[in-house]
Amino acid sequence: MVEYFAILYYLVLIIVQSFLLVISTKICKIEGKNYKNSIIISILLVSAWFAFNRLILANLLNSRLVILLGYFYLLWVPILLAFMLIKYIYKLPWGKAFVIWLIWFGLSKIISYLSRFMGVYPYYFLHNL
Repeated sequence: MVEYFAILYYLVLIIVQSFLLVISTKICKIEGKNYKNSIIISILLVSAWFAFNRLILANLLNSRLVILLGYFYLLWVPILLAFMLIKYIYKLPWGKAFVIWLIWFGLSKIISYLSRFMGVYPYYFLHNL
């Protein structure tokens, strides 16, 4: 039962993140700012996040390696992977890719905090079933 909610959460996450990326590219007036490119980026990022959380960390359980890998993944992988995907899929210079990533990150955080404030926080629901 929990896995169905997790899959639904990941699908909603892909849709919301894609929409926020389209908004970010429209703010920066980037060519090729279609929804298809943003869906590709979101699917790759969510797939990497899912693979890391479900396949790697779930099998390591209570080891110090989990703490080290979790720290590395939470701080560097999403930032670098998202930044590189934006740069190469949209074919942008480093500066514009960074600005788009920064706007996208900011919008994502705003939506995340608003959803928590309104009581729509799927992590809590998924981890307490």
